[in-house]
Amino acid sequence: MTTPIPQETHAVGRVATPGRVTAACVPIVLMTITPLLPFATTPTTWFGVPAVLVWVAALVVLTVSTLQVVDRRINRRTAAAPEEDEVR
Repeated sequence: MTTPIPQETHAVGRVATPGRVTAACVPIVLMTITPLLPFATTPTTWFGVPAVLVWVAALVVLTVSTLQVVDRRINRRTAAAPEEDEVR
C-alpha cells in the first residue's frame, strides 16, 4: 500500500502555489477558447494542415513543457532543502 503524497511538506512548502497553477492553466485556457479564435472558424491552413490542428498540437506541446518546468522546479527545491530527518 502506498502512502498519499502530502500537499505541503516542510522541505518544499505548498506544491500548488498561485504561480504554478497559473502557469499550468495558461495552455488549458488557450485550448478552451480555441473555438472563439478567427482561424478556427475559417478554412485556414498552416504548413498544409488545418490551422486548428496545428494550434491544438502546439498547445499540447506547451502544456507538457509547462508541466515539465513546474515539476523540475519542485524537484530542484526539494533537492536543495535539507532532509527532514536531519533537522530533527
